Amino acid sequence: MAVVLPSGPNGIATPMSANLTASAEYSGGSSSSTLLAPGTYTVAAGDEWGSVVLIHFTIGVGTSASSTGTGTGTTGTLQAAFDVGPIQPVCRVNATTGPAQSPYSSIQAVVTSQPSGQTVSIPILWLSNGCSVSGSLQVPLAPGTYSVNLSSCQWMGCSNSLPKSFTVTTGQSTTVNVSIDTGIR
Repeated sequence: MAVVLPSGPNGIATPMSANLTASAEYSGGSSSSTLLAPGTYTVAAGDEWGSVVLIHFTIGVGTSASSTGTGTGTTGTLQAAFDVGPIQPVCRVNATTGPAQSPYSSIQAVVTSQPSGQTVSIPILWLSNGCSVSGSLQVPLAPGTYSVNLSSCQWMGCSNSLPKSFTVTTGQSTTVNVSIDTGIR
């Protein structure tokens, strides 16, 4: 999967393509194959830049051994933007925006499926301009109702801003914006 990363503090990563072919066999890294039993499966893939893709598929009794599909036909997309600030009492906006320092760089989005309660942590691309940090993510999700939270949210404004509920619809993009006022003055 290739992703376009626009510059600027409000840029959101945009996937160029996302295709998956699922077969009813699993090799498990060995030379022999094992047939997958009927059931629902999740395939998770990530890259060294923190992008994560989740694909859900079902193998039923009496269905063909393989199927091909794209993520857009069976999933929707969550596009989330996060803004946290101010990050220090007196700040000066930098001329350029760059990667956020720790502890911000380690904070992930925690997406919880409702009503099952299943969670997945998704890395966020955090950037800083010297006065605030902003982050974004884009991930395909199965249709349903979810909530998003942060893995670590210690600021005064967290309880007012999180968690946020949202609904994903097949083939549609859902945008969630989270703005957290840290109370630092």
